[in-house]
Amino acid sequence: MVATDRMLTARPMNIEFEADYAKVIELTDNCIVTTSGSAIAFTPLLRDVTIEIRRESTKDIDKIVELIRRSYLKIRNKRIEEEVLFPIGLTLQDYYRNQQGLNQQVISVALQNMARYDYELWILIAGVDDKGPHISRMENPGRTLNYDSIGYCAIGSGEPHAITTFIARGYGSKATLERGLATAFEAKKRSERAPGVGDQTDMYLISKDATRHLPEEAIEELNQIFQKRVESEERVFLEAEDIISKANLRKFLPQSSNRA
Repeated sequence: MVATDRMLTARPMNIEFEADYAKVIELTDNCIVTTSGSAIAFTPLLRDVTIEIRRESTKDIDKIVELIRRSYLKIRNKRIEEEVLFPIGLTLQDYYRNQQGLNQQVISVALQNMARYDYELWILIAGVDDKGPHISRMENPGRTLNYDSIGYCAIGSGEPHAITTFIARGYGSKATLERGLATAFEAKKRSERAPGVGDQTDMYLISKDATRHLPEEAIEELNQIFQKRVESEERVFLEAEDIISKANLRKFLPQSSNRA
């Protein structure tokens, strides 16, 4: 399953807003992706990778991940050419073919800028095929990490909150569907404490034959259950605080002195 918010970021304007549609893209009926970072950055990549997947006619998740990686590198290189090389009168072809004949200081600066270039896009890829469930993370400059053995992953500003939730719940790849849904929903809600995470929630169930978007009624029920859990946790914490207060632990603290 996959849980997302609906917060979008448009760079370079650095504008954040909650969309009225889900952030998940269904690449095939057994594979979906969601993103973090610049929403604009994903648009050309999506067009490119959709064409490649259709051309390959594949439902193999490892193959789809590789196609996404190739498209990521391709689109990132195009942006590097436009933003780093065009301003100094070069193309990528010029750069790679004629390095010896170009000003070496210009080449050195261009190389540094190309290496530092951040495409500002993180992609979470989830799917199920004949080999089982898969989850991968892709980030600048096209690095891909596989999380199949762990069974969960997160991207975006709320990543630490989400990951610690999975760890705290002892979640693993052998968890039941019900536990997975409850944990994923909680992870998403906990991540809302981070800046840039929206409060709207979408959840998807993926099988090797189909992807299902949970209806709003189910999300609302999960939200009500989560709120009860939060209230219960607060009561337990207050009880613990009261017990500590009654134990008069302050007597073990050094006494302050008013002497000069």
